[in-house]
Amino acid sequence: SNVDLANGTNGSVDWYQFKIPVDEFKDTYGNISDFTSIRFMRMFLRDFEEDVVLRFATLDLVRDDWRRYDQSINENETDDIVSEAGFDITAVNIEENASKEPVNYILPPGIDRVVDPSNPQLIQLNEQAILLKVTDLEDGKGKGAYKTLNMDIRKYGKFKMDVHAEEIEGYSVRDEEVNVFVRLGSDYQDNYYEYEIPMRLTPAGLYNGDIEEDRLAVWPDENRFDFKLRLFQTIKQLRNDAVRGTNAKYSDIYDLTVGDLSNDADPQHQNHIVRIKGNPNLANIRTVMMGVKNPTNDATGMDDHQLKSVEVWLNEMRLTDFDEDGGWAANLRVTTKLADFGTVTWAGSKITSGFGGIEDGVNDRYKD
Repeated sequence: SNVDLANGTNGSVDWYQFKIPVDEFKDTYGNISDFTSIRFMRMFLRDFEEDVVLRFATLDLVRDDWRRYDQSINENETDDIVSEAGFDITAVNIEENASKEPVNYILPPGIDRVVDPSNPQLIQLNEQAILLKVTDLEDGKGKGAYKTLNMDIRKYGKFKMDVHAEEIEGYSVRDEEVNVFVRLGSDYQDNYYEYEIPMRLTPAGLYNGDIEEDRLAVWPDENRFDFKLRLFQTIKQLRNDAVRGTNAKYSDIYDLTVGDLSNDADPQHQNHIVRIKGNPNLANIRTVMMGVKNPTNDATGMDDHQLKSVEVWLNEMRLTDFDEDGGWAANLRVTTKLADFGTVTWAGSKITSGFGGIEDGVNDRYKD
């Protein structure tokens, strides 16, 4: 950016952001073996050929809920070779990247910045998305990031997430040549549901976040995850029917397009792929993974056998359309005295699915 300098002139000032993974150190000195007792930090600046003034805006230790998945994500199940593609996980946000090139960051359609109610000035909080940048991804392979959780999502109806994709300077890629996927399951590799979308790229440009058309250009409908969770139940039933009486196994990957699974699917989602492996359970979601794949065959059915590079933003992962039907509960106690002979007491209770307290969330209510 151009700023007024202390000597009265106007000059260009550049800011650089360095992210250094602490677990990928180059050397160790002394008898240190891990990160459990870090007491000092020292930074060296060297090998400059002339005088330089550096200003440090922030110097932080940060952590991320999303971690790089280091195992293979390959279309060919017998191929366990891990992709050697470059893969970076970072964040892009409205405060720091509103003028980013080649595409500036703006909010997805229908999303507003949260206002901090504890601040007297009602300051808007920062809004950001996870950024996955993959370079030279081999044909038929994928790269992903994952996080662990423990959720029962049976009470929800839909899964939604906005996705943006763009070219990386110096690398060529076209629409629907690279896919984005999200994987939900009880583990990363053997028991999961997966939903995969061929991505449409956003052309380079400066977009206005106040214009709905610009929001849709950066976050196109074709890239949006917006599917009913019952698709997972449907493909599981079809897979089970297909396995019976054959040599196929539940551990084999079984996939269909959304158009084959649902008659009421949105036309834009017909070529999306739903996949199942093993025996995942919507009542026991322990992991979620999202990432990028270079499919063997693209949306046109062709395979160009080329390396692919792309930058992807993913934002506002959410579950919607939860079951709002309440339940009821009752207790009954009857005591009968039989003269001097004795007393008979009968007690019973009944609770139906959906019953819970006013303060209980969706997953706190009774499910049986």
